[in-house]
Amino acid sequence: MLLSDSYVEVLRQYYDDYSYLLDGIPSDYIEYVMAANVGSSISVLVQWIKNNKRESPEDMAEIVMHQLLSNYNRLI
Repeated sequence: MLLSDSYVEVLRQYYDDYSYLLDGIPSDYIEYVMAANVGSSISVLVQWIKNNKRESPEDMAEIVMHQLLSNYNRLI
């Protein structure tokens, strides 16, 4: 839980900086959107570890960002 709580704070800061990404999403949903993003991002990172970290951290950052944007695009 500690990892996901910390990650929620990172996402909260990201979304504060890029609040336009949440335009059109009802404010009641934002908590759930962030929880979904945390869960899916952690799953991506767990899979990376299972794959013996074949990709670089920079590649993984790009993959996670694509995944977050994909999640966002499904909501709008």
